[in-house]
Amino acid sequence: MRYLLAATSLLLLHASLARAGHPPIVLESYTGEKPADAAKILSPVFDELATKKFVVGADVVGRQFEAIASRPALTGGLPKDFAAAVDAGYDQWTNGKFDEAAKRLAALVEAARDNPGAFALDEKLAPHLEKALIALSLSQLKLGDRSAAKQAMAEALRGNPDFKITRAMYGQDALDLYNEVAAELKAAGEGKLIVSVNADAAGIFVNERLRRMNDLELRVLPGEYRVVARIGQELSRAHRIVVKGGDIQKVTIEPAFDRAVHSAPSWAGFRFETTAERERSEASHGAAFAEAIDAEQVAVVGIDVVRGQRVVSGALINKRSGHEFRRAIIPLDGNPSAEQLRGLARFLVSGGPLPPGVIEPPPTEPRDREPGERGGGGGGARMWGGWKLITGGAAVAAGVAGGLLLAYDGACPVHLDPGVPCPNPYRNAVQGWIAVGGAAVLAGVTVYLVVKEHRAGDGAGGARRTAYLAPTAGGAIAGYAARF
Repeated sequence: MRYLLAATSLLLLHASLARAGHPPIVLESYTGEKPADAAKILSPVFDELATKKFVVGADVVGRQFEAIASRPALTGGLPKDFAAAVDAGYDQWTNGKFDEAAKRLAALVEAARDNPGAFALDEKLAPHLEKALIALSLSQLKLGDRSAAKQAMAEALRGNPDFKITRAMYGQDALDLYNEVAAELKAAGEGKLIVSVNADAAGIFVNERLRRMNDLELRVLPGEYRVVARIGQELSRAHRIVVKGGDIQKVTIEPAFDRAVHSAPSWAGFRFETTAERERSEASHGAAFAEAIDAEQVAVVGIDVVRGQRVVSGALINKRSGHEFRRAIIPLDGNPSAEQLRGLARFLVSGGPLPPGVIEPPPTEPRDREPGERGGGGGGARMWGGWKLITGGAAVAAGVAGGLLLAYDGACPVHLDPGVPCPNPYRNAVQGWIAVGGAAVLAGVTVYLVVKEHRAGDGAGGARRTAYLAPTAGGAIAGYAARF
């Protein structure tokens, strides 16, 4: 029955992955800037992972993440004279130069969408964007492109809940367009947008306008929304949310994750400020990235430094828990071959014995078991916590029994008058000392189990100490790692 259940579980897992259809991904990871030689060094690792159906690179992984989840809040494409440029396009519309106005204003609106962070840093720009949308919509209307005109008008309505068009200012055609778009959006039904930011004093900007601090719950018209958080002068990434009528869409902005994510233009992954931050967050960030785009699996590969020595580092991450299945490194001062680097990739995907030149560093995070893996080895399964209670109780019982046996050793089982020798006294010394010895052994086992459980923990608070030796071309990297 056990094997039948295991086989059924594996079949269900395989079926669910087949239905998902989202390939596993590779993310790069560095402390500080990406090294200039990283692409050349890591190429064999990426090539081997590609044979295992993993996809890598900004063109696929980064672009997908930007389309689905978030993109940089600033791309440098917003003109410094944005307000003046909008005024120029607006003047072209008022002077009947509709074609020139539409071209100029469409480019400005597109630049604004690509740089929502600029509006978070300078809130005075928001009215100019609304002005651009109005003139763009009405220019497109005059050019006969009613569909484009309605899209621009809808964008203005989503950006400002108080937005209105009057006939006195813009004319009857403009008022009719406004009423038509507003009616269509309201007929589709409002949705709800809920935003939370894991930071204090965070301003939340929705479609380039400040809406609230820290947490936000809005009734919104259907369509696309860009959400940016500003904490001091620091910006989150721009999160893309599409709300449909009746939808409830939630987004939680993690400033630390947004700060580390790198999605374009040449690579996708993480750039950490410090080694400590990388060790602490690389696995959980990798899992969050994979979850955001619903990737089947995620490997994180990069160049790291261990005790002053550069290494290639790779890890396979459990995207559900944010822990590692396994991690390995290859010291670079030994000039590893392409085959050794490919061996690292194969180990990450399939496990098994470590290939030549590949070493397994001490874990910085709890290791997770893979589907179907049994506990008891290095897979990260925890021992049942009740054993320490059983052994502890047995130690106490054995100690009490041993003490009683020793206390009664030599005593007479019956009462005799003084001076009368006992014909058959208790002879309990051997049994008593055996019981006391057993109690000591059981007490030692109990202490071991308590310490082991404390060290293993569940990834937080447990102390770990590991000595390791990694051969390199110049000798070896020796170290002692401790975690509390």
